[in-house]
Amino acid sequence: MVAVHWKIPLSATLLFFLFFLLTATITCSGPTAADQWDVVDRVIDGDTLILEDGRRVRLMGLDAPEMDFGGGTHECFAPEATAFLNELVGTAGGRLRLELDEVEFDIYGRTLAYLWDRQGRMLNEEILREGYAVYMPDSDAVRWRERLRLAGEEAMLAQRGLWHPDACPSH
Repeated sequence: MVAVHWKIPLSATLLFFLFFLLTATITCSGPTAADQWDVVDRVIDGDTLILEDGRRVRLMGLDAPEMDFGGGTHECFAPEATAFLNELVGTAGGRLRLELDEVEFDIYGRTLAYLWDRQGRMLNEEILREGYAVYMPDSDAVRWRERLRLAGEEAMLAQRGLWHPDACPSH
């Protein structure tokens, strides 16, 4: 019997091994954060919502006018900002992906996050771009800081939302 020796180049062997490892990793791993979609229970105001699992989420990099639930008066443009976030959540079918940054919680225990819909839109950015909140340069938003700053600046220059001269006439 004649022995046959196959000479497989080292690069081909290495490629096969890497392919095997990659395939095994993808097959055995669970869903990644990018695959996880959270269900929104309700919107509190223009920058805060509650998820179905009970987590309170604060949108990073912006500050929307506050709603007053104590029977007093709302801050100027608060009902409009709340309605806009409600609209964005509704358009997304109530399912959003949360992206965390370096700081994950604020002093009130709320999860700090960027919110994304299935079309790839960042809700934080949309709220700023349409003028329903102001950009917070000293926030814990690091990853998308410049993108959020530009969206807020765009709204201010175009006088959209709360930046419109007639939005808050008494202020």
